[in-house]
Amino acid sequence: MRCLLTLAFSAALLAAVPVHADELVDVRSQAMQGGLAAPRGNASIHLNPAGVALGKRYEISTFAKSRPDRPEIVSDVSIMDSLTTGEVGGGLSWQRRTGGQLPTDDFGLAMAQNYGTSSFGIGAHYVIDRERQSAGGERTDWNFDLGVVVDELEGMLKVGAAVYNILNAPKGTVDGERTFAAGLASAWAETFQITADIWYRPDAAVHPVSWSTGLEVWPIEYLQLYGGYGQFPAGPDRSGRWSVGTTAGEPGYWQIGYAFVKPTGSDDPTHAASLSIFLFND
Repeated sequence: MRCLLTLAFSAALLAAVPVHADELVDVRSQAMQGGLAAPRGNASIHLNPAGVALGKRYEISTFAKSRPDRPEIVSDVSIMDSLTTGEVGGGLSWQRRTGGQLPTDDFGLAMAQNYGTSSFGIGAHYVIDRERQSAGGERTDWNFDLGVVVDELEGMLKVGAAVYNILNAPKGTVDGERTFAAGLASAWAETFQITADIWYRPDAAVHPVSWSTGLEVWPIEYLQLYGGYGQFPAGPDRSGRWSVGTTAGEPGYWQIGYAFVKPTGSDDPTHAASLSIFLFND
């Protein structure tokens, strides 16, 4: 019954909100520049699908960002559901990329299995990419992601790894290169968490390696503060990017967030905002 209600609510929201795909998905991931090894919330579906089995979340989140250098406002909507007390997890997502170009839709389905005492998870993500052509018609491609997460010492150490676009990019497309990623996170006494991540694209002509690090602080129960820095390719060049952000709200019920992302050597920052609604609170 919970699954049916969750899907019905998700469908109603998806019909009203355009969505967007980005390698850094929600506000938390934007502010921490990834946080691969410690998936949480809707980012688990996109950053490491194994994360959907490590927690029990009935959640719908919207994510939007805007840049001053082009009239672009995008959003992300996704939903996760872990069944049988977290032993099996699943997630659904629909995303749309807009802003001065024809829209591209991504439909995603993630499934994951938890082993042991919620300390190890393995998951897969199946995504269909539908791109509208300028001459009319559509182009549809599909691919798989695979990830693992290990959570030891009651959250004090998390290690994750993932392979994105296992089948590699279809000929003629810019996005979708096969990417290998790994990361780790360490949380202490529910007061702060640090993360470090690295990405490797073997088919990239230049700068195949990207990396990032992030910090998350919980000063009080209803507030989280984030910060991060990363080095990512930007065309033929490598670009640094730092960010800060915050989320606030009633845990298990609702949460709002904001992130400010600033590339080094640029006057064009990105502003991101999110709203998360937890449909059920156990």
